[in-house]
Amino acid sequence: MQINNYYSCPTEAHENAAEALFELYVMYREFMSICPVNKKGEFRHMFIALSKGNLDDALGEFGKAKWPIVADMAEERNRKNGFLVND
Repeated sequence: MQINNYYSCPTEAHENAAEALFELYVMYREFMSICPVNKKGEFRHMFIALSKGNLDDALGEFGKAKWPIVADMAEERNRKNGFLVND
């Protein structure tokens, strides 16, 4: 315990980013549960974008993976969030 050590009130942007990061985590874990071990490196660029704090790029990199299920997950996320999906 420390004096004045408490949670601040998060901004709406912070809450939106946390929600998007959680969605990415859920999609990634779902993929990893069915993915062959040797294909995990395909998400290297996603992790680079995350390490730079760029969630939008990380989501884009996840969607670029060359596995049909990943494209389906990304498309479903976009549909759920009201984004138009172009081929």
